Amino acid sequence: MFDFFQTALESISDFMDRGGPVLWLIALLLFVKWSMLFERLWFLNSVHKRNTAAALSEWEKRSDKKILACSCYTTAADFTSISGFKITNTYD
Repeated sequence: MFDFFQTALESISDFMDRGGPVLWLIALLLFVKWSMLFERLWFLNSVHKRNTAAALSEWEKRSDKKILACSCYTTAADFTSISGFKITNTYD
């Protein structure tokens, strides 16, 4: 078993030596990329969940939340009467 890992390590080392410094740079950048990916996954699964839960909890505690009687506008006239903006049809 140890012989297998030693052979694999020698093969990788020979490949990297033949590639020169550019291949080592690519390997370094690849390591950085995967490190950033795993850091984001960790963040989303731990810190972000806690922050989101805390923010939602604070939001639910607020007393100034109001629900509009009409949350959607079915016609341009409804929108105009509520917002004060004039809508014109430019397609005619």
